[in-house]
Amino acid sequence: MSEIFQGTKISEKLFVKEVQRFLSAYGYIRCAECHFDGDNDEKPDVELVLEAARWPAEMPGALSLEAKSHHSKDAPNTINKAFGQLLKEANKSSAKQQQGKRCLGLLIPIDGANWVDSNGRPNSCGSGIEYYRNGFRRIDATVFAGFGRLVNARYVLAFSVHQQYLEVFDWDAFHAGRPPLTRLVAQ
Repeated sequence: MSEIFQGTKISEKLFVKEVQRFLSAYGYIRCAECHFDGDNDEKPDVELVLEAARWPAEMPGALSLEAKSHHSKDAPNTINKAFGQLLKEANKSSAKQQQGKRCLGLLIPIDGANWVDSNGRPNSCGSGIEYYRNGFRRIDATVFAGFGRLVNARYVLAFSVHQQYLEVFDWDAFHAGRPPLTRLVAQ
């Protein structure tokens, strides 16, 4: 199980920038071929071209990721929105996915957060892994796995901004509560 750091709230945009910095600094990706500038009509939130030797052997050469964060008052909607976004991404990059070189996935924070909202009310959220895992478990495992196959979503990546590591989960294993395939660390 991942260690959970309870820090301050971090925006989705800053979260993605921290993931970019980590993966780039430690040679996990081919930086010039990646995209971290958010969702648009042609690209997902994050596109990674992997340095294959640094990742599990079964992973494809590239990942198209939808970034979601539970660090907001809109957190419950991020669970549902993830599926709509993945379906949309599947239509954007279907030609690349059919080649077997790219697949879809989710990128979520590991860290919890504490913050005060604009009305002065304190808010707190725990682990992103547990938050999304519990949310996804409201979906039958067979349906969850079938959706993953439908859109070629094969991984959930969870990153700790505060402790600087990335855990890579198989799509079905994430739903089932199994441990990550690997943990990438600052080295």
